[in-house]
Amino acid sequence: MPVNCRVCHRPLRALLSIALGVGPVCVKRAREQMATLMTQMRNPNANAELSFQERYGMAEEELRLLSERAASTAYFERIRHGRSTRPSTEPIVVTEDSRTRRVRNEPTAVNWLTNDTALVRSEGSERGYAVTENSCTCEHYAHRVSRHPERYPNGCRHMDAYRQALGIAQANSQASETPETRELSNQTVQSAPEIRIPVQRVAAPGFAAMRQADDHLRKEILETWKANRAWDGVRMTEDDAAFHRLLEEAEQEWEYVTDGSVLGGTGNTFGVELEMEFDERGDWDRVARDLFNEGLSQYSSRQGYHARSQAGLWTPTRDGSLEDGGLEIVSPIMQDRPEDWEQLRRVLEIAKFHGAKVNAHTGCHTNIGTGPMDSRGFTWQRFARAAVAHEATLYRIGGADSEAYRQGLGAGIHRGTRYVQPMDALLRFSGSASMNTIARRISNAGHFSMINATNSGRIEFRTPNGTLDERQVQAQVMVANAMLHQAAVITNQHPLASSTPTFSEREKHFRRADLMQTRREESAAIEEQSFRRFLDFLGNPVDRKAAAWLWKRGNI
Repeated sequence: MPVNCRVCHRPLRALLSIALGVGPVCVKRAREQMATLMTQMRNPNANAELSFQERYGMAEEELRLLSERAASTAYFERIRHGRSTRPSTEPIVVTEDSRTRRVRNEPTAVNWLTNDTALVRSEGSERGYAVTENSCTCEHYAHRVSRHPERYPNGCRHMDAYRQALGIAQANSQASETPETRELSNQTVQSAPEIRIPVQRVAAPGFAAMRQADDHLRKEILETWKANRAWDGVRMTEDDAAFHRLLEEAEQEWEYVTDGSVLGGTGNTFGVELEMEFDERGDWDRVARDLFNEGLSQYSSRQGYHARSQAGLWTPTRDGSLEDGGLEIVSPIMQDRPEDWEQLRRVLEIAKFHGAKVNAHTGCHTNIGTGPMDSRGFTWQRFARAAVAHEATLYRIGGADSEAYRQGLGAGIHRGTRYVQPMDALLRFSGSASMNTIARRISNAGHFSMINATNSGRIEFRTPNGTLDERQVQAQVMVANAMLHQAAVITNQHPLASSTPTFSEREKHFRRADLMQTRREESAAIEEQSFRRFLDFLGNPVDRKAAAWLWKRGNI
């Protein structure tokens, strides 16, 4: 059953947010309200060092709930009355040319949702797009503008409409301001007394309580991981016999497991996006209909890109990278539960029954919750170091084709990096950085980065090859989940710290570009050694077996 945020009532996705009952943005709102409450109610004549709880006899839990209620009230007041900072409270209509419909000067309505985001919708279109000064949710922006910004310096036509409407709104605002109101406003600003309140010092006890709760929960998560996925003391980089035994085991077929023991028992969340094509047009709607009839989806036909999803249900959508839009089936937020794994298997059974296939156009995306990781830069830096050092290995296991291997046709045929681009920006990384900076560097190619870390509460792993085999999907989820947990567990003093070389240790990195420049006989040895170091990073026999099973069936 989905858990909603106590402040904004939206569904929660990240494991930490689900446990706290409040989303990351709303936590900040609650902390701001806490600071305001403590400042307003503090007795200015009393000792400022006394906390709010000491002064009013209020428990920390009561203070937290009071702050959350205040944040919730403020949030819904903003929704009811709108944000006064919006450029315009009324839609502004401009004209734009539509190349797809071959219409000139088509009326386009721009309706501001926030101070910097607007819903842009053309008269002849049934869809609207969320647009900012530098982004848009339309397919043209996602598949062309974002990939080749030098070719589209002005962005898409929706962004142009946004800028036109913004100019009109600003002109209207200036025209409506009279000299009298401008002078009164200036006097008000100049006469306002300067207020200096030590908000951070006043609110520090409440902030510390929230951080302690976050850290305590994360510590429990990692302790559970270390207990269930403990390092067995084996170093694959040094133990040839253990490595070859593992490869022999990986020759066997993977056993699809649904008993809730797959992801280490930490309760982390995950999701998948499954791309597929069909020989017959309309077969995608037959898949959607069966998903709907079995209660797995709220839609009975294929939907447009970025269709609204419903908690707990799968969403069948078109995808611009597929022939005739193909079909991309997006899962709900899932956990390591028998019913979730059974749903995944059933969805793929329905797709295959109606003739779904994977080819050079299709990929598969795995989303893993960031609950095991905190906001400290070194945890994210460890994850980034592992990702860039083992980039070629990630490409290979992402290029697996379990069905071809089962039929004796060898490993998969890698479909290239067009939609799964390398992480070149990390090679220019130096010094300490925040979580947000590292996330942006990881996702330097935007939507098409091999790893996309810019989404709140999750990290997306984009594998170049698609699959209709639930075993392969499960193995991909296991490896991605293990990477996040190990990045949080391994420190500089950990025995496996050498498995994540620093950004400056280029000689220990194994990237796809390096492989392309190496002679075949040399690259095989380098590739194997890099994979063995990646196995050391995973650190436990369960996830190492999943990685080896994919590696044997993959290709670069």
